[in-house]
Amino acid sequence: MGQSDWQRTGPESDDGVRAGILHRYDFYRQARAALREDILKHAQPMRVPAGTVVFEPGGRCGAVSLIGAGSVRVFVASEAGREVTLYHVGAGETCPVNLLTALLSRTPPAKAVIEETVEAVMVPSDRFRAWMDTEDVVRTFVLDAMAQRFVEVMEQIQEITFGRLDQRLIEFLSRRFDQGLEIRITHEQIAVELSTAREVVSRLLRDFERRGALDLGRGRVTLKDLALLERFGGMARRHGAGF
Repeated sequence: MGQSDWQRTGPESDDGVRAGILHRYDFYRQARAALREDILKHAQPMRVPAGTVVFEPGGRCGAVSLIGAGSVRVFVASEAGREVTLYHVGAGETCPVNLLTALLSRTPPAKAVIEETVEAVMVPSDRFRAWMDTEDVVRTFVLDAMAQRFVEVMEQIQEITFGRLDQRLIEFLSRRFDQGLEIRITHEQIAVELSTAREVVSRLLRDFERRGALDLGRGRVTLKDLALLERFGGMARRHGAGF
């Protein structure tokens, strides 16, 4: 699980860090006082640097992770090295692979890598399993998290199988541009996110640049005209399937 790279964020008595992260989760806010105290007692705050492997096939998850900041990418990879992103996990969100492997003592069927440095709390799987057995609020949290991610993965499969790549690329870029006008990302990284070839992504990006929507540089994509970029997406939808 790459835990040798993990760092505690403070002394075990520092409840402020733990509570700040836990308050991002409905089940903790809605729990009765005694349960909140028990959760706070067993939650260990951690800081995990970007690039750390959280789990991978053949490994183990001994704890449930609850994220306060940062981002984790969860994906599957073929023997040939092709990767398909299943989903990302951010602040206040939960990873179903982590839940299943920790609570059922199974090996992970996917790999998770920290994209942006994560601040989280780790709850021992045996404690979380005990709360799930006795506390409706925890059981509901787990079931809701699983159902939500299942829908997201099904939508992802539909996009990969049936969606136009140019439209998917535009939607991907639009979501990233919500955080700023420049994205620090390579064509290869975008290709991995969209489960396609780098050459195809590069061709589409250069076309968007030529038409005035983007400006490309080494390891970056800069937005010049969002309305124009999104108009390309509308054109892709009207023309139907391709690529």
